[in-house]
Amino acid sequence: MFGIYKWVVGIVVALVGVAALAWWVIFDPFGADGAALTLPPAVQNVTSVTATDSPIAPRAHFGDGRGTHVVFGAQNSLMAVATDIGLYLYDATSLTRRQFWATTTPVQSVAVAADNPTLAFSTTGDERKLYQYRDGDTKLMVRDLEESLIHGLSYSPDGAYLVGVSFYHLFMWDAATLDLLVTHQQPSALTKNMRFSPDGRLLAVVYKQTLELWRLADRSLVQTVQLDGEHYFSSETVTFAPDSQQIAVAALREPRLYRWTVASNQLSAAPILQLDANTGAIIDLQFDPTGDQLSVAAASGQFFLYDLVAADSAPIALPLSGIQKIAWSSDGAWLAAAGSNGAIHILSVVDGAQKQSVMLPPYVARSYVEQLFWHANDDALTAILETGAVYQWQLADGTLTHNLEQHSLGRLNSVAFTPDGAQLIIGAENGVVQLWDVVGGQLVNTLHPPGGHVDAVVAAADNQLAIAASETLALGVWADPVYLWNATTDDPFTVLDTDDTGFVTSCGVYWNSALFSPDGQYVVTTAYAHKALLWRVADGALVQQFEGHTSAILDIALSPDGALLATASDDEDVRVWRTADGQLEQTFSGHAGGAVAVAFAPDGQSLAARSAMGDIWLWPLDGDAPHQLLADVRNPRSNLVFSPDGTWLATGVRNNRAYLWPVADPTQPYVLAGHNGLVNAVTFSPDGALLATASDDGTAALWDVPAMR
Repeated sequence: MFGIYKWVVGIVVALVGVAALAWWVIFDPFGADGAALTLPPAVQNVTSVTATDSPIAPRAHFGDGRGTHVVFGAQNSLMAVATDIGLYLYDATSLTRRQFWATTTPVQSVAVAADNPTLAFSTTGDERKLYQYRDGDTKLMVRDLEESLIHGLSYSPDGAYLVGVSFYHLFMWDAATLDLLVTHQQPSALTKNMRFSPDGRLLAVVYKQTLELWRLADRSLVQTVQLDGEHYFSSETVTFAPDSQQIAVAALREPRLYRWTVASNQLSAAPILQLDANTGAIIDLQFDPTGDQLSVAAASGQFFLYDLVAADSAPIALPLSGIQKIAWSSDGAWLAAAGSNGAIHILSVVDGAQKQSVMLPPYVARSYVEQLFWHANDDALTAILETGAVYQWQLADGTLTHNLEQHSLGRLNSVAFTPDGAQLIIGAENGVVQLWDVVGGQLVNTLHPPGGHVDAVVAAADNQLAIAASETLALGVWADPVYLWNATTDDPFTVLDTDDTGFVTSCGVYWNSALFSPDGQYVVTTAYAHKALLWRVADGALVQQFEGHTSAILDIALSPDGALLATASDDEDVRVWRTADGQLEQTFSGHAGGAVAVAFAPDGQSLAARSAMGDIWLWPLDGDAPHQLLADVRNPRSNLVFSPDGTWLATGVRNNRAYLWPVADPTQPYVLAGHNGLVNAVTFSPDGALLATASDDGTAALWDVPAMR
C-alpha cells in the first residue's frame, strides 16, 4: 500500500437507513422490564450451509480501484498505476489513460523501463503471475510465479533485465523473453529495497543488516556488506549518486546514514555521516546531480544538506520543517521539498532562500507525499501522495494543471442508494463521498467532508446525507463528528459532535455509524462510551441517549416505523430500545465474539444479527426462540441488510464475496463474486431490484436481484 508511515487504525462498518412510516410510534412487545433472551447452547454450533456452485457476476462496477503503486518510466513519458483490480497506463504529462489490463487478483508490483514503453507487473492472491507488455504487443506475456509473491520489480537502465524481490528471494529475468536467469535466496526477509546504478553496471539490494552488490555484466553477486545493528531499510532511503560512484543507505528506524564509494565494482567504506539522535529516522535522501551534496529529510521534520567534498563538514540545516520528500532540479540549483502541511517549497541550494511554494488541494493537505520529481526543463513538478493521487503544477505561475484522483479513494467503507434509487452513494477510506448515476454510470458529485475516512453514509429526502467520518488526532484521541450534508452543495449544514467522552486509545477496532429516521427528522449515531445517540436534524440538538452496553457498539438499526432502535455490541449482546424515551425493551445475548451486525426485517416483527464467529440468527420480537439462518459467514466489517420486501438477506463474507439468500430457505445462498477485496458494505435499492456492494478493492458493484429469483 502507499506510504511506509500510514498506520491504519480502526475498521469501519457501513450502515443503510430503512424507510417506512411515522417516527415516534411506540411499539412495546415486551413491556418495560427489558426482558432478555440467550441463544440456546444446543444449536450454537451448526454445520455451515452450502453455497451455490456458480458465482454470480455483477452487472456494473463503479470506481477505478484502490491504487497501490505509481511508477514512471519511458523517459518519464509513461505512468503506470497498480490497483487492486488491474493495471492502468497513463500519459505522464496529460494524465490521460492509455490502457487498462484487468486482473482477477490485486496487482502487487509494477515496473516501467527507463527508455522505452515496456512494463511488467505481478499479481498476488490465488493467481500469482508475472506479466509484461511491450508497445505494439497484442497480448501480454505471462509467466507463473509458483509460490513466490513479488513485492518489488525494476528494469535495469538498459532494459535488458527485469529484477524482482520476494520475502526471501531475488529473481532476475531476461526482459526480452521473461526467461528466469537468477534465483538467489536471501538469508533474511527483504522488502522492495533495490537500486540500479545509473550506468547500469551494478545492482544494490538492501535488507535487514545486509547490503548486496550485484554485477549485471555476468549477473554475479560481487560483494556483501554487513550493516551495524538491528536496522531495517526502505527503498526510499537507498540511492546511487548520478555518476554511479557512491551509494547512500539510511536506516529507517534510527538516524544512521551509511555511505560507500564504488571502485572496480567493489564497495569501500567512507565516513559514516552522523545525525543527532533527536532527528529521528531518515525518511528520504537524494544526491544532487553532481554527487557532491546529499539532502536528508528526517522523521522529526528536519531537513539537512551535507557537503560530501569538504572534509568533516557538518550538515547544514535548511529553514523548513515537516519535510517528507525531496527532489533536486536537473541543474542542481533548486530543491523541491514537500511538507506536512500540503505545501511544496522550492528552495535555492546556495542560500536556502525560498523561491516559491505550490499547494496541494485543501482536502489532501495532510496526506503524505510519497514521490516528488521535476519535469524536463525544470518547468513543472509532480507529487504522488500515499493515497495514489497525482498532482502536477506549472512552476511559471504555480498553477495546478493536472490531477489524477480516481485511484486514491482507498477502501470503500459504505454504500447507499438515494431514496429515489437514481444515485449510488459511496463513502471511502480517504474521506471522500461520491454520488454515481445508477443508470448511466457517471460520477455526479464528489464531497470532501473533513476527517480521516468516511465510516458510514446514508441518505434521506431533499438531498440530505448523514456522513460519519473519523479523524485521528494527536495522542490517539479520536474525534468522530457526523456531518449532515447537502449533496448538491458539498457543504455541511449541521455537524454533530459525537466525541463527548474524550476517549483515548493507542490501538483498537471501532465503528462509527449513522442512521436517518424514516421521516428524516432525526439521526442516530454511535459513540465510544458504549452508547448510541439520537439527534434532531433541524438544530443538531442531542435528544436521547441509549446506554447500557459494556463494550463498543458495532452496528445500529432502526425498525421500519422508527419506534425501536437495535444496537449490536462487542459485549455479545443485541439490545432493543424505545426511541421515544430510551427505555430498554429487550436484550438478545450469546453472539460469540461479539454482535457485529444487526438489521430489522421490513415487517418489524424480527431482527437479524451476525456474530463475530459468522453465525446469523433471526430473533422474533414476540419472545419466541431464535432461528439460525447461516453459520460461519465471517466478515469483520460488513453490515447485514434485508431487501425491502423482506424476502432476501445479504451480507459480505470471506474470500472477497457477498452472500444473498432467501430468508425462507437460507440453505443455499447465492454467491456474488466480482471484487478483488473484502466486501465491507451491502445495500438494496429502494425497489429491491438491485443490490450494491462496496469493497476494499476501491470499487462498488451492482447486482441484479430478479435474476436470482
